[in-house]
Amino acid sequence: MIKQEIWSEVYNSADIDNSTYTFIKKLKANIEKRVNKIKYLGVYIDSHLKWEEQVLYVMKKLRIISYKFKNLSNILQIKYLRILYYALVESHLTYGLIAWGSATMISLNNLQKIQKCILKTMYKKPRTYPSEHIYRETDILNLCQLYAMSVLVMQYKEKNEQSQIQHAYNTRYKTEAIIVPRAEKTKIQKKFYLPRS
Repeated sequence: MIKQEIWSEVYNSADIDNSTYTFIKKLKANIEKRVNKIKYLGVYIDSHLKWEEQVLYVMKKLRIISYKFKNLSNILQIKYLRILYYALVESHLTYGLIAWGSATMISLNNLQKIQKCILKTMYKKPRTYPSEHIYRETDILNLCQLYAMSVLVMQYKEKNEQSQIQHAYNTRYKTEAIIVPRAEKTKIQKKFYLPRS
C-alpha cells in the first residue's frame, strides 16, 4: 500500500528524470526496522531460517490436540480416530513442511515425540511400546517420512519445469534426464521406509 501511494505520487509528478531517485528515497524513509521473526500465511519465519518458532507453534497446537485424543480414544472407534488424526494432527504437521522440514533434528524430534504419543493414545498402547511398530501397524508416516514425501511430490509436480541436462553425448535417457539437487545429509540422517500395503 505504501509503495503504491509513493509510486503514484512520483508518477504524477512532472519531473520524470528524477522520479526513480525520489521513489527509492521515499521507500527508504518508510522501511521499518529489521524483525527477528514474522508470521506469513501461518508459518513463522525467523531471520536465520532455523524454524524454531514454527516448530514451537506446531508443538503447542499438537499438545492441545493430544489431550483431546486422550479423551476421544475412550469414546470413538479407531476408524473415526484415524479420520480425526489426518484432519487435526497430520494437517498441522504437513502445512508448510516443505519449508520448515529442514529444521534441526533436535527440534523435529520433539514434534515426533508428540506424534508418537498421539498414536499410542489412539491405539491404546503403553508408552513403552516401540515406535517403529506403531508406525508399521498403523501405516502412518512419521515426520521425516512426511517431509520426504512432500519433497518428492513437489519434485514430481515440477518435473517439467526443471532444467534438463544439456550435452552432446548420445545417451539412452538424454531427453529425459534432469538435474537433481543434492540433499544435505545433516538435515535428515535417518532412513526412510514407506509402509507396506
